[in-house]
Amino acid sequence: MTTSMLSGGQLLEFLEEQMSMSGRYQPLLLRELILHDGVLSRDQWVRTVLETEPGLLDWANKTAMRWPIETLVKSRKIVKYDKTTKTLGLHVSWESPEQRDQAIEICEARLKSWRTRHRVSGGSRRIDILTRDGGRCQACGVTAHQAPLDIDHIVPRSHAKDGMVTASDGQLVLLDSSENLQTLCARCNREKSDRSSYDFRASRGQLVKALAHTYDLVNFLPESERRAVIAEAEGMMSTLRAGLRPT
Repeated sequence: MTTSMLSGGQLLEFLEEQMSMSGRYQPLLLRELILHDGVLSRDQWVRTVLETEPGLLDWANKTAMRWPIETLVKSRKIVKYDKTTKTLGLHVSWESPEQRDQAIEICEARLKSWRTRHRVSGGSRRIDILTRDGGRCQACGVTAHQAPLDIDHIVPRSHAKDGMVTASDGQLVLLDSSENLQTLCARCNREKSDRSSYDFRASRGQLVKALAHTYDLVNFLPESERRAVIAEAEGMMSTLRAGLRPT
């Protein structure tokens, strides 16, 4: 079924009022299509994504053709994708050159806004990881009250390539992403050094076994003590669950 082209005014309305910004790829794709007179090959689009995410070729091939394709091609019908020629086409009819320029400006502004909102400081990341790990060393369990705590790169910086490392589940992740960070005390971090990529965070299976073991042990306690111990154990498990390693 053939769909009528959007007017430039309709695109501007979408850009200004309707475009969600869960990611930056919608304005990025629309800007590039406008700059390339409405036609962009798949390879050109992937290269554009790579320019903003260096070193992520595998990730870019998957991401570029999933998001924002799902929204802009299948849902909104603003962009068309030709599977034969593997090209992306802008399905918009401009009413004036000024509309085109305005659309580019809006895309640029939305991209800038997204980058500003998603810029995370080192201090904020440290607090997030400490909170996720329950304020404890993931290797020996000491707290910040007992020993200084560091934020450790699970896969060391020396193993990174183009800012990326391979996680324990085989996935490529950013060196400084939360998936590659864990809380260790100064002593455990020093002993691990940069030679090891061991992930000290608990797996889901280990947490289940630990909780089951706790239930077995508390059966020997008086009822009042049993409830208190179980409540404390379940609270600790809930906190640790957020920092489970991938496998």
